[in-house]
Order: sequence, then C-alpha cells, then structure tokens
Amino acid sequence: MATAEETLRATLSENEFGALDILARSTEPLSGRKVAAVLRVSPTTANDALATLLSAGYATSGKAGRATLWSLTHENPTISAWLGETASASTTENHGSSPYSTGGGGVRLEHAYVATLVAAFLAGDAIGELGDSLVADTIRLQSSDTSPVDDIVLEGTDASGVAHRASIAVRRAPTLTASDTPSVPLIRDFLSVVTNHWSESSLGNWRLTLAVSSNANAITQLEELCTIAASMPNGVEFQERLSQAGRTSRPVRDRYDHLKNLVEQASATLASADGIDGVELTWRLLSSLSVRRLRLERTDRADRTQAVTTLQRLLIDGTPVAADALFSRLEELVGEWASQGAILTQAVVRRRLGDVGLTRSARFVTGWLVLDRLGARLRESVRPELRAGTTTLELERITERERLTDVVRLAGSSAGIVVVTGDPDLGKSALALRVGELLAAEGASITRLSLRDLPQRIADFESELGGHSVDDVLAASAVRPVRLMLIDGAEAVLENRAQLFRSIGAAALKAGIAVIAVTRSDGAKQVREELARASELAGITASPIEHVVAALSEDEIATLPVRFSALVRLNGDTKSRWLLGRLGLVDAILRTGRDFAPGELLCEADVYEAVWNSLVRRNESQPGGAASPDDRERAGLQVARRALGLQVNQASGTSLGELRSDGLLVAPRSLAISSGDQFASDLFRDFALCRLFTVAGWEPLSEVGAPRWTIRSARLAAQVALLGGTDRLEAWRRLTQEFDGLAETFGERWQEIPLEALLTLGDAESAIRELWGQLSSDDGKALTRLIGLADTRYVKGTIGDPFALAPIVQVVFCEGRAIPSGLRRGHRLGGEVVRELVLAWLRGAAIQMLQPNPLRQAVRDTILAGEPELYDEFAVEALASLGPDLDNRAASWLRQVATQRPSNLNRAVESAPVALSLSLANPKLLLELAEAYYIELPDPEDEWRGYGVADDGIRDFQHGLGIGAPGAAWYYGPFFRLLNTVPADAIAFINRMLDHAANFRVKKLHGYGDDSAHVDEPEGVELDLLGLGARHYVGDGHVWSWYRGSTVGPYACMSALLAMERFSDHLLEQVGLPARGIAEALLRTAHNLATPGLVCGFLTRHPEEAGDLLDSFLEYPEVWRLETGRVVSEHFSVRDPDADRLTGKERRSYTPHQTVAAMVIEARLRNDDRRLSKLAAVGAALLEKRRAETPNAGGTAESFAVVEGWAALFRFDNYSATATDDGVIIQFERPAEIEKVLAPGNRELQSIEAMYRLQNQYAIHNDTPQDWPTESLPEDLSVARQLDADDAIPAGFYEPENPLVAVAAAAVRAKALEASSFDPGDMGWAVQAIMWAATNPATDALGDYSGSMFVMGADRAAASSVPLLLLETFDGLVERDSVHESLQALGTSRIDEVRSILVTGCEPLWGAVCDIDATTGACSRHWPAWAAGMTGLAAARLGPWSSEEQRRLVDPLRPPFHLTLATIADDDILVNYLRTPLQMMVDARRVPCLVEQVEVLWTPLWDTYRRGLLHWWSKGYDHHTHRTHEPIAGRMVQVWVEGDRDILAAYIKSFAQDANALHLLFDGFATVFTYSDALRANLAEFWPWALGVALDALGDARELRREHLWFDYMVAALLPAPNARSGESDIDGVFLRARQNWLQPEAINGLAERWITLSRGEPKAVDAVIKFAKSSPPAWQVSVALTWIEQLIDGRFGQIANHLWYLEEWFTELRQSGLLTGSARTQYHRIVDGLAAAGDRAAVRLQQLDE
Repeated sequence: MATAEETLRATLSENEFGALDILARSTEPLSGRKVAAVLRVSPTTANDALATLLSAGYATSGKAGRATLWSLTHENPTISAWLGETASASTTENHGSSPYSTGGGGVRLEHAYVATLVAAFLAGDAIGELGDSLVADTIRLQSSDTSPVDDIVLEGTDASGVAHRASIAVRRAPTLTASDTPSVPLIRDFLSVVTNHWSESSLGNWRLTLAVSSNANAITQLEELCTIAASMPNGVEFQERLSQAGRTSRPVRDRYDHLKNLVEQASATLASADGIDGVELTWRLLSSLSVRRLRLERTDRADRTQAVTTLQRLLIDGTPVAADALFSRLEELVGEWASQGAILTQAVVRRRLGDVGLTRSARFVTGWLVLDRLGARLRESVRPELRAGTTTLELERITERERLTDVVRLAGSSAGIVVVTGDPDLGKSALALRVGELLAAEGASITRLSLRDLPQRIADFESELGGHSVDDVLAASAVRPVRLMLIDGAEAVLENRAQLFRSIGAAALKAGIAVIAVTRSDGAKQVREELARASELAGITASPIEHVVAALSEDEIATLPVRFSALVRLNGDTKSRWLLGRLGLVDAILRTGRDFAPGELLCEADVYEAVWNSLVRRNESQPGGAASPDDRERAGLQVARRALGLQVNQASGTSLGELRSDGLLVAPRSLAISSGDQFASDLFRDFALCRLFTVAGWEPLSEVGAPRWTIRSARLAAQVALLGGTDRLEAWRRLTQEFDGLAETFGERWQEIPLEALLTLGDAESAIRELWGQLSSDDGKALTRLIGLADTRYVKGTIGDPFALAPIVQVVFCEGRAIPSGLRRGHRLGGEVVRELVLAWLRGAAIQMLQPNPLRQAVRDTILAGEPELYDEFAVEALASLGPDLDNRAASWLRQVATQRPSNLNRAVESAPVALSLSLANPKLLLELAEAYYIELPDPEDEWRGYGVADDGIRDFQHGLGIGAPGAAWYYGPFFRLLNTVPADAIAFINRMLDHAANFRVKKLHGYGDDSAHVDEPEGVELDLLGLGARHYVGDGHVWSWYRGSTVGPYACMSALLAMERFSDHLLEQVGLPARGIAEALLRTAHNLATPGLVCGFLTRHPEEAGDLLDSFLEYPEVWRLETGRVVSEHFSVRDPDADRLTGKERRSYTPHQTVAAMVIEARLRNDDRRLSKLAAVGAALLEKRRAETPNAGGTAESFAVVEGWAALFRFDNYSATATDDGVIIQFERPAEIEKVLAPGNRELQSIEAMYRLQNQYAIHNDTPQDWPTESLPEDLSVARQLDADDAIPAGFYEPENPLVAVAAAAVRAKALEASSFDPGDMGWAVQAIMWAATNPATDALGDYSGSMFVMGADRAAASSVPLLLLETFDGLVERDSVHESLQALGTSRIDEVRSILVTGCEPLWGAVCDIDATTGACSRHWPAWAAGMTGLAAARLGPWSSEEQRRLVDPLRPPFHLTLATIADDDILVNYLRTPLQMMVDARRVPCLVEQVEVLWTPLWDTYRRGLLHWWSKGYDHHTHRTHEPIAGRMVQVWVEGDRDILAAYIKSFAQDANALHLLFDGFATVFTYSDALRANLAEFWPWALGVALDALGDARELRREHLWFDYMVAALLPAPNARSGESDIDGVFLRARQNWLQPEAINGLAERWITLSRGEPKAVDAVIKFAKSSPPAWQVSVALTWIEQLIDGRFGQIANHLWYLEEWFTELRQSGLLTGSARTQYHRIVDGLAAAGDRAAVRLQQLDE
C-alpha cells in the first residue's frame, strides 16, 4: 500500500509538492512571493501551484491587507497522514526507533487520546471533560488508588478553589446491551464513584467520561440519555420523563433498559450500592456521565489535528512537521507513563521534553508578566558598565565569565544549584546577568529576579502572581535544554526572606529549573543551607555548588586607568590603588566626574565624602530650576530615615525626582510593599546613613534599636569623625563614649565599631601611633580588642587582609612597642598573638603584593635583628614568605635551617602562600628547602639508623588540616608550584623523593635494622619504557599505585604524584605538548615504580594522544600484574576528589585487559592492519618475556596460561561480534586450550566470590541477628552446605568457617522463629555447624584477648543461635548433651563479644514455656542457657600477680555466687565477666523456673557490678564503654520502670564521686532513651528523678570541679538530650525520631537552676543546653534557653569561645525562625557579641549575618 507521501508525489507536480513542503515547514502563513522565492520560480508559477493545492483541499488561503497568505490544511486526512509519516521519520532519526512510532506495536487509542489531553494541558487550555472553562492541574494514568475508573483521571480547581475531578474510561466501541458482559466491570467502577462520592458527583465536581471511537447508535443513544438525566433531580423523575409519550424514541428507551440491566448486574456485588435501587443508580450514573467521541483513527483524525495545532502554538519556532513529531513523541511517552501509573504535572511533562523548545503555558500569563517585570527591573538596576561622561567600559572578565558560564550551563542542563558569591563590589550581579544573557542567546530559558524586590511572605508573592502558586507557575515555564532561575540579592535571606527564598528555590528545582543564586560572601553560607533545604523539599539530590567570583586581576585593574583618565593618579598611588579592585566604589567615583590626587582617597570615608559632595550636593552648585544642595541632601536623608524605619514626611519639590534621575534613588516596584523611594544600591544607602549619623548624631540609630545591618554605615560615620577634625584624641574619646553607650543597650559588637573604623582609616598607621596611649591604657583592653578584631574580621582561615593588618604589623611589631601584659587571646599571650597576625599579613601579602614592599622588608629586618633560633617556626615561615623581599641574609638563614634542622622546615614548604611567593621569587631555594625537608636521611648516631618503626623515609605533612581533609592532594606542599615554575628541576626532585621512599620501603620490608637485609639491588622491576633504555625501577605494587593514593605509602609522595599527574594533563591539554615528550620527561630521572605507574595511567586516560606509547608497558607481565592489582585495590583512597575529575576518569578502572581490547577493536574499526600487526607483536613479546622470567615468578602451567590469555587479547581473531537490538557487541573469547588450563582456578574464584557474598550478607550481622536476611536464606544455606561438602573452600580464604557458620546460624534462627522453611538435610548441617563453631573457636590475631572485636567470627554467629536449639522446634532433632556442651563453651569464652552476643541469642528463649524434666526437676528449656550464662561469674575475680605469666591471672570464684561475690575487692572485680550474667538475670527475671535463682542473685550481682564498674570507669579501664554499657543501661531503666529504684539510686550516688563514671552512666541512659521508643515513654518521669538524685549526691562538687578531669563531660551528660551511638550512619534521622516525644523543659523545673549553678563556665554545658533545646518548643528556645546559656557563660566568654560545637548552627536556625525579636534578639546579640569579642570565629560569622 502506498504511503501518503508517495500518493502526494504521484498526484502533484514537482513545484506543487515543493510548495506543499514549504507550507508544512513554515511556522506562519506565507505569501505567494515567499513561496516563489524559496522554490526559485516565478510568482505566477508559485501561485498556480498553490491554487492546485487549494482545489485539492491541501491548502487554504486568506487575506492580510492586499496580500494572499497560504497555509496547510491540517484536517485533510492525506495531509494529516503525510505529517504523521514525516514526524515518525523525524522521531526515528532523533530519538531512536520505537515500536509505537514505527508501527511495530501499534498506537493504542488510549495513548493517542491522552496525548491530546497533554497537548491542551501544556498549553493551559480548558479541558471539557473536567468541566466548563476548567484547566487541569494533573493528569493521572492507571490511578486505581485515586479513582475506581482509573484509565485517566483529570484534576483541577475552579476560581473558588473547589477541587474538580474527571474519571475517564476509554473503550473503543462498547455495545452497552444487557448481554454486554465485558462492560459490567466498567459500569461497576462508574457506580463506585457515584455511590462513594455522590456528594461530589451530584455537584458536578466529580465527573465521569466514557471516551469511545465509535459512531454506533448505542453511543448516540447513551449521549441523549446522559443529557436528559443531567436535567432531572432524581431517578424516579428521570424514569417518568423517559416514559412520557413523544419525549424520547423507542431505541433510546430500549437503551435505557439495557443500561439499567447492566447497572443491576454491576451493583449486585457492590457494597456501596446497598439500599439504592436500580432506577436511582442508573440515574446517578447517567447524570454524572458524558460521552467523548474520539476522532483519532482512520480518516477522521480531527482530534489529532487539533492537538498538533495546539502543539505548534506551543513550540518555539514550531512547524507543522515538528508539532506532529511532538505529538507522536507524546504518544510514546504516554505508553511509558501509563505502565508506571504516572501522575502528570506540568513539571513532569516539561522535564521529559527538555530537548524540545516549548513556550510558557498561557494559563499563567499574569504570573509571567510579573516575573518579566521583575527581570527587567533587575536588569535596569544592575549597571554592567562603568561610565564617566560619554566614556564607558564593561570589563569583559573573560576568564571569570567563562568559568561561570561553564558552571551555570552544566547546572542548567541538570537542574543543579549554584551559589555565586565573592567579595563586595566585584560585579557579581553584572557578571551573572551577562552569563545569563549569553546562555539565553544560545537558547536557554532564564527567569531573573532580585530577592529584594519581592515581598517577605510567599503568600503575598503568589498573590502578585495572580493567585497561582509559584510551584504551578514555574512548572509551566518554557522548556529549553538549559533552564535557569537567576536570583540576585540572595543575601536577603538574612532579612526574613529565608522561607520565601526556599519556596522559590524548591519550586524551580521541582520544575527541573536550575537555581543560580547571587549573594554577598557574608550570606553565602545561609544561602547554601536554604538551597540545600529547597533541594530536599523538591525531592532531588542536587547539592549546592559554591562558585566564588575572583577578585580583579592585575591586568583587569590596569585597564581602568587606561580607559578613565580620572583613575590614573589613583593607580599610581600604592595607598589608593586598593580602590580600583572595588568596582562598586570605582563606579561611584567615576560618576563624580572628578580627578583625584594621590592620597586623596585612602579609605571608604574619603570615597563617601567625594561621592556625597559631588552626586548629592552637586559640589554646592544649583542649576536654574533645580533643587538646592540642601534640599537634595534633605531628601536623601529622609529616604535614609525611612530605610531605618523612622516616620518621615514626603519630600517636596524636585529633589526626589532629581536623585532618581541621577541614579541614586529608584521608585518603588509596588507601594504595597514599600512606602516610598528606595536607594539604587546598598552603597548609596550606606553613604546616606553615614551622612545622617554625621549630622544628626547617633540618636536615630538608638531610636530604631540599632539594627545590625547599619554597622557598615556606622563604621563609615566613625571614620568620618576620626578624619574630620584636628583633635583626634577628643574625637576618639567622644566616639568610644557614644559606642560604649550603644553597646550597653544593643550588644557588645557596637563597642568594636570605633576600633574597626580606626583600623580601616587611610592613615590608620599614624592614627594608631597617635592613640597608642589610650589603646594601651587599662592594661591594654582596647588594644586587645583591636588586635582581636583584626584577627577575627580580617583573617580568613590563615590568610590576612594585607591592607587592614598592615598598620598593626608596622606599629606593634616592626616598631617594637611594648605590649601590655593584659594583652592575650584565650591561651595565647600578646607576643604570640601579634606574631600570628604578622604571619597572616605575610600570607595575604604573598598572594596580593607581588612587588617589593617596604613593610615586608621591615618585617624581615625586625626578625633577623632578633637572631632567631633555627627551630623558631615563626621565623621559618615568615622569612620564607618574603617573596620579592627575600634577601641573601634571609635565604642564607633558611639554608642553614635546611642543613642543621631540616625537620623544622615544614612551615616553609607546606604553606600555600609561601609556595606561591617563593616559587616566583626564588624557586631554586624553595626546591632546596623542600628536598631537605621531605627526604629524611638517617642519623648515624641512632641505633635504629635514624628511623622509627613507623617511618617511611619521607617526613609527613604537618599542615594540621585535621579530620575530613584528604591525606594526599595535588595542592599539598610546594610540588605543583615548582612544576609550574621550574618543571624539569621539579620533576627530578620529585623522582629523587620517590626513589628514596621506594628504596626505603622495599629494604624495610626485607628486614628492619638487619644488616643482612642490605642487597645490591632492591626489589623492583627491570623495564625498558618508551625506548629510554632498560632500567631497574624500585618498588612493589604499593609503590606503583601511590599516584592514586590507594595503597600504603608516604602521603607527601602521593601528593607530589597527584601534582605531577595534574601538571601532565595541563601540558597535554592546555600547552599542547605531545604525550611522548611529557611521558619521557617524567620517566627520564625516575628509578622508582611510582612514576611508571603514573605514566601508565596518564597514557591510559588519553588513548588518542597516547597512540602506541603504551605498547612498551604492555609487553611486560609485571606491568599487567601491577596495573591489575591497582585497579582491584582502589576501594580505599586517601586522595582528594579532584584527582577523579581529570580527563578520562572513566578509564581509571580499566585493567590492561580492557585497555588492550579497546586498542584492538579501535584498530579493527579503522581497518588499520599495520596497527593490528604491531599489537599482535606486542602480545608475542609479552609471552616471550614471560618465558624469560626467573623461577621466582612461578612456573606452573596455570600461571603461564594466564599470560597466554593476556597475549591472546592482542589478536583480533580471538574476538567475536554479536548483533543485538542495541547494536553490535564485540567480545573477547579466550582460546579453548587456555580456558581448559585455567578452569580449576576459575572454579576457585567462583567459590571465593560466593564466600565473600555470604560473609557480607550474614557474618557482618552476627551481633544483630534480626538483620540477617531471610528471603534467600534457604538457597544460601544450600550453597554453604555444598561448599563445605565439596571441599570447595579456597585454601587461602581467611577463616572460611565464618561465612558458612553465619548462614547456618541465620537458618537456625529463622526456623526457630518460624520465618522460613528449610530442607531437613540442610537444617541438620546448620545445627551441627553452629555447635561445632561454639566448641571450636578460632584464635584471631589478638589471641585470647577478651576485648577482641571481630563480629564476623564463627563463634559469634554460634552464640546468636545455639540457645535457640533449646526451643521446642528442635526437640528430637538435636542431642541435648551436645547443645549443653556448646552453651557451656560459649558461656566460658574468653572473648567478651561472644558472651555479649550469647545474651542476644538467649532473648527469644526466655519467653518459651518451661519444660520440667521429671527426673531431675530442672527445666530443660531454660536451665542450660541460664547455667551457661552464669558460668562467667567464676571468672569474675582477678588473682595475684604471676611471675611466670607476667600478668595477673583469674582467681576462680566458687559458688554459691550470691555469697562469694561480695568477697571480691573492688579492684579485683573483672567487670567484663559480670555483664553477661547480669543481663541474663534481668532478662530471665520473669521465667517461672528461674525466679528463685534470680531472687537470690539479684542484689549481690547488681552490687558487685556497681563496685567494679565504678573502679573501671574511674581508672579508664573500660575501653568499649560505648558498646558495652548501653545494653545494661537499658536494663537499669527497665528495672526502674518496674518499681525497683534503689538499685539505680545506689549507682548514681556511688558514681557521683567520680566525674567520668557519672558522665558515662548518664550518657548511656540518654542513648537508651534515644533508640527505645518504648522506654522513651518513661523519660519525663525517669530523668527528673535521676537528675535530682545526682545533684543531691554531688552537692557543690567542689573536689570534682577542682580536679576538672571529665567534670565538663559530667555536667553536660546530666542534661537530657538525644545521644546517637558511635558510628551511627543516620544521626539526623535518629534525632528526628527521638525529638518527637522527648522530655520537655517543664519536667526539670526546680532542678535546672541547681544544674546551672553546678555547670557555670563549662562550654560543654552550653552545648548540652543547645542539644536539649532542639527537642523543645521554639518559644522556649528563644527565651529560657538563651537565659540558661547566659547564666552558664556567666561573663566568662574567653573560657567558652571557640569551644562550642552546636551554637552556630542552632543560632542560625533561630534567626531563620523569625522568633528572635525584642528582648530575645537583644539577649542573642549579647551572647554572640561576647563570644565574638573573645575571639570565637563562629560568633563572628553570626554577627556578619546581621551586618
């Protein structure tokens, strides 16, 4: 049968078909002339062709003015079919073949129908099935959980917010007769809706639709019945209306009877229809039902045509062909979605169409208008260019723009999150907007807004969006491959906009739109946290990426004076040049139109004065008709007052308009959220407030409560005050007096403002000298605060601001002024604090001051004049940091350190600033220092030849980065900088370092300190690589893998290799050097295996550039072994993540097998016979070298066959190709003769794999048997038994019984608990296995050490299940005596872990019914387990010292234990042997046959355990308390709950004499209540009682406080807070569950005051309050909790600062809550300010959130 295209081509001429094709590809109607131009024919010929199309019905025409416009007739069946064929071809080409698009599976009617609904849904069109003028919010497919009629369910809301639903059933042509049995289930589903949901159906809020593809009479009659039923009030009247003569036709009434019959059949089994007769049910059904005739098939495809037209309207630059293709794709997607029961939202559908350009949904046009206006407002407010008169300049910042573009583009294509931040005035917003515009030009979809332009509440914002939720609006946004939401001013989250920001971010991410947030650096942390929460709300895993916009480079700064002559003199003044790096200030200066002399602009106050006088006061000029300078200033100050929140009158005259025209003010976006004009930028706001404070004093600030965001303005005004007069001493006195007053009321932070102003003055150096007397008086309090301020505010990490710190360095350090004795910061004395500031300044200067600097020279001279000792760390780093100011004296001193004390050079070679400055100034010296430090040479006077047991010949890093930092990284040490400055020398040095480390390693492995271990040639491999000649490379598999940080070795060597690898990639990819040259350079000086390993990996990652360079590696069997070993061992790593982001990272996991296979296949695909021949030769060489290997390599047939298999990989004739649906798969097939030799080894590998699988599934859960899997247990038991029976256990597998017995134990437990059924033979084997393991424990590496922890041990598995053999399930299946023997073995095990697991194993046993032996009178069910548990008591006494054993041995304790336990001295009690008996005694206390034994032993055992535990905890003997105490603490609580409180009271009172003992006791209680939901119900009663007993016992705890050892931990543990177990993987989840019903503060009323008195001055007590508060109501947190913390700190901020773990996070959460208002906010500020003043860096960060 001919296709539509074939038909059209056969019936139309070439021009006619060409015209038809042009119309199909056009997005708009075309004129005849346009068609003629495209066809390249005359207009007459084109019009004739178009007329033919018109007459055939293929085209239509219409008038537009005088022109006739032509378009395609989509409704024509032939045209529709042709478009469908074209779309299918397009879909196949673009998306791969689909059975739907190619006709292989046929297109289901339902899918086509849903596709039409989706088209209307995307466009925001009303859907009739849902109701008149209603737009769908969701389309559910196969949603049986929502509606009984579940083919399609539409949901939406009307203007009043009422929910509407339409349940649609799709049937091709139902007959709807009484005998239409297939329709009965359908009718039943319809009836279920109108019976269960009649209240909604009767109002038209839940509609029913039957969608059919039929014109049969039955459907027409059904439509008529539905119409009549909808107009009737009930079934009776409906039936009467049908019976009235002439109202309906007989066929219609007959159809009613058929339907009523179907209803009665369907309702017979429908419970919800009970009591409703058939007449009523039929009316309900028909009155709620509508019929939808589908025109989607055969010759009538009008519905499809309409949907295609809708889609064409949606498509960006859409053509009919593209729209038809999109419809076909929707049909395919519907098939996929239907099988998933999908819920289609705008976000879901549009995300799946990410590669299709779709416009926004017209449904939310109001919202789009608002968002567009916000974007335009943002664009207008951000000036991308600097301007002075007619001269403009936009810094291209090419590097920064490219960096940001790459990050944003990647995020935009994957709904990522990017936080763009950086220092102030760098043009972050302008840069982000430019990047957005660049991406928009590439086709990205971008929504832009400023968070500051939005109302504070999300509800108000959504009201502006037309009442639509932001989720709905963004979900319906335009679809492009890159979709972005750019939010500027994101630091407004600090101003009560956090929830708004979070909601917008979550809405964007749900819609598949990336969020790009631009923020000041002080708000970056909060913005990241809010976006992380938004990601969680959106249900995605994206984490925020922080992109820091770099400061302007020297080249960028240099362009400014070239373009603007007004900046020339500033550029030449070293004291003013800082200004050119702040684009915001530069812009303000340029707008003044003035030229400034050197020294005129030294600080921000100078800029303020110049800008205010020029831009606001117009340099005191008043053009005709313009406002006066005073009027303009008055208007600006009125806006400033309004910004503070003060009431002001609207300024009159033209002044406001003039300030707006001058760009200083902007009109408000909406008077609903603003009462008047706003400042155009924060800079002008700060200048205006500064002026206000200057002319009106500080009263306006006090009047509004001194908000912290005004601090920048206040600091500026303080600078003005210090610069403004001749008497600086008097100005300082007035300032400090004013700010001391502010600090008393509004927080200590205000006391720092004059000091901060002083520090940042343009002439700060002379000002500090002038004020030195005031600063150093009163024991230097002001000076201490000044230096502390410099440390906390102007040092980031360890790098200082070279401008802000310079005055202190000059005046205090270089001028050698006497430091007051009171100057100290925490434990650091004044001199140390100053030296650290000097180092911070030097580090900052090393980065920013690349030219000689007089102050740095003064620092150098000051240090050398003091003749520092060679071990002086300060002098080492300081002199090494001098950069261009390093002279011969300093260099000579550093070389002296390298010669005499090289171990002291770490501060010189590990500092990144030192590496930067010294590598530029004197790289040879840096290389000398690095080699002297890292290569550790032996000391001949040391009996161990200069090394310790743990040494590796290389000195370790001492950077002190701590937990969480990688062990090795390319940026550690000076290696990367040296490679960039002196590459050849650096490579040679690194190789010398690696040679030394490799030699040291292999010699050490042969024998430490043994002269006989010295051999002529250390272990290694002889290789001839890249034609460099044969050479012995020293090392082993560990050395080969050092560059990956995945083996044992010196971290410094690994870091050097990581740097060398990154540098190699740089040379290849950026510089363009050939791979051979790079590889040869690395290998030329190498005599170690680490460098060849790196080169092998480098070449593997770059196959195209490497060519055949790997061949010389691959012909050595040793390289195959080494490289394969590297790949399989990379489960462990200490490297930094950057190493895994290099080019070709996916090839990191390639073994040589995969590398060779890729080479061979690539050569074959290129038909490169020469390369294939060369590869075959490499394989032959590999085999030859294996034959030539020494006997040490092994000579078995199997080992030789392995290499033969490797060699076979090089020959393409060993590969086979197989065709699949996804393409052709090429696989290597090892030759049969080799496979035969290797078969036994392969079977062993399979056995090893099975053993490891069983071990990982079962043995790791031996201590938590409830976690043993049961689904595959019968099969796994059979596998374990088979491995044992076939003797297939690999010989080298460590303790193979462990996984086998673990499976056996799991099976026994599952059978005992009736969780699974098993083959009797398998179960018999399992029983014997666990009893064997119980009586034959293995001895691990620690021997019989009782504290041995090896949960996978077979005896541990046995302990968890052997007791269950006493249950009735196993009666008659096992020998009782064997079970008793096994239990006794477990009960007497020397390993504490075994006996502990035995307690767990017995737990299911105690609930079993007793089974009393008639002969012995003993319970055979419980007594054996009890007896086994109590045997530990005999070993609970420690005897005298044994000279023979050189330790104290156990002195066996004899029964009766209830009498003899009391005879053991406290220091002789072996607590670990009491734990199992104690726990079993508690667990068995309700067992009838054991009640008497428990009663007798109860008090003596509890008492003995108390005495012993107190001794152990006070001495620190209990090394596994975190594991051993919780089970007993839980039993203590259980006993207490049951009413026996004396036991626990005795423990608390006894332990109150030792801080650590009481801490551990209460810590255990907290853990128990955290994890046990059942026991937590008693927390509110238990803890106040326990706390009261403890406080009574402690009294004032004077002695414990004096000793202080563990005192802080003790007081913290007394306050109840959730406590996670050590190693808990889901801490947040654990805390969340526990806090839902944790003890509330009122439960400890009356006790809290006593606890606070006891805990004053303890940082851990403050942390304890925070942890406790997180479980309490927010109102309590911002009131009582703050008061408790203030009382605990008690003014001793220095004692608390930098010792708090939780304060910053908690205070940040409180700020976000919006509850910190009034007195709570004042209290908050007192705490934060006090800590910040004491040097707490977290508190400083909290301050900055407000500033």
